[in-house]
Amino acid sequence: MQVGTIAEVAPLLKSYLTERSLEISCEESATQDLFICTHGSHDKCCARYGYPFYRKAKAIAADLALDQVRVWQVSHIGGHRFAPTLVSFPDGRYYGALDEASLTAILTRTGNNICLNTVYRGWGILPKQVQVLERELALQHGWGWFGYRVSYKIINADIETQAMQVELYCEKLGFRSLTYIANIIEDASKTQMLIGSCNSDQPSKFVKFKLEDLQCVSQTPDWGSAAKLAIVPSYSKQL
Repeated sequence: MQVGTIAEVAPLLKSYLTERSLEISCEESATQDLFICTHGSHDKCCARYGYPFYRKAKAIAADLALDQVRVWQVSHIGGHRFAPTLVSFPDGRYYGALDEASLTAILTRTGNNICLNTVYRGWGILPKQVQVLERELALQHGWGWFGYRVSYKIINADIETQAMQVELYCEKLGFRSLTYIANIIEDASKTQMLIGSCNSDQPSKFVKFKLEDLQCVSQTPDWGSAAKLAIVPSYSKQL
């Protein structure tokens, strides 16, 4: 639903939460919104690194004449220690430890995408284990991956160890469909106990995952049986 000003958002949300009804018209938009955490009262890292990066991000979008990109400063979106952090909508992808070069590459979908290995935190629609697989495939396929149709299915899962066996399907219009199968397990060498926030004095366990036995099989996936489905629009602009 479109609103004219930010002041209209709160009454709209209140109406929805109390009455559970809205007059909604679906419109496809080519606009990409970048939400950068600058919430210094919640965590000092987001103030120290987030706000200066917010100003840089606005300048980058203006310099590149990316008229369909809007940059916002927002409150807590998690991952303070990765500041500056960013979540992109409508695709719902999370980034951290960003700099000007990596943001430019992400916005223009140009150059080497190896930066995703350090700044791409994951796709919000996927479980954290499956995010590890999706990031690896993004690195393999290049920037075109962000325009793929993607779904996944969990074949097996171990609740105690959080290990999973996953099938991930991808398809791009005009290209063949691919099925990937992988085991995703804890990477004990990278799992750490860390204090995750400036306001915390107790360490928490941050589990890292790794891929095993990644295989690719060319076939047409059964979209109807897949657990999740997403079509991600492209916002690339060639320089």
